[in-house]
Amino acid sequence: MTTIACDGSIMAGDGQVTGGGLVHGLNFVKVHHLDDGRVVGWAGTPFQKKPLLDFLNGVTSEMTMGDDFEALILHPDGKCYCMDGSGNTYDQPTPAAVGSGAPVALAVMSTGLDAIEAVSIARTLDTLTGGEIVALSPLV
Repeated sequence: MTTIACDGSIMAGDGQVTGGGLVHGLNFVKVHHLDDGRVVGWAGTPFQKKPLLDFLNGVTSEMTMGDDFEALILHPDGKCYCMDGSGNTYDQPTPAAVGSGAPVALAVMSTGLDAIEAVSIARTLDTLTGGEIVALSPLV
């Protein structure tokens, strides 16, 4: 699946895309700045990128991603929210992580390491996490 990790100041995600037991790519960007400076990262499919960004940027008013979707949204003030496939959100304390490598990432961040290090270590332990890491901080 993936690993998205948020430590309250940085959100990081891997770049591996898998499906049908195959690795389809290692450079897919799963962490993006939104128009208002927030950062979003998601665990799901590459096909969810445009609908997710359109919804969060206010281009569309509805979102239906399904049960295998989960996203983290980091605001400039450090608040983090978790979002489901219908666009519902709730406050998410940091450190936070979603995706198949989330347990590893949370364990790493609990030791004081940052989100980038958490995804890096998850790449070594979770076969569904890999490729390039993209890390972003919210824009003020």
